Amino acid sequence: MPQARETPVALAFALVAGVVLGALGGPVWILAIWAAAAFVCGAIARSRREAILAGLVFGVVVSIVFLARGYAGVEPLVTRLPFFALLALFGAACGALISGATAVARRGLRG
Repeated sequence: MPQARETPVALAFALVAGVVLGALGGPVWILAIWAAAAFVCGAIARSRREAILAGLVFGVVVSIVFLARGYAGVEPLVTRLPFFALLALFGAACGALISGATAVARRGLRG
């Protein structure tokens, strides 16, 4: 009987934290909380690969949710999603960098 794939905890955390923290919005200091959440993704990941993937997921989700929450334009939101996705690439890079660096620091270069 095939084994069910276990959902990595770091990815589940990244998805939930991204939605919750993105929906909270807030002033510029919220970036410190986002960085802390990316740090947690790397700390709880089982491997560097999982840490980087969790950071990517967190960065994309938190960016898109934050931008969609704060959008107050005249055009329909769906027309702005491609632009939000481009901005989310920056969030993904930041999340992956912080999460991956945390995993490397926690486990060493050979972990």
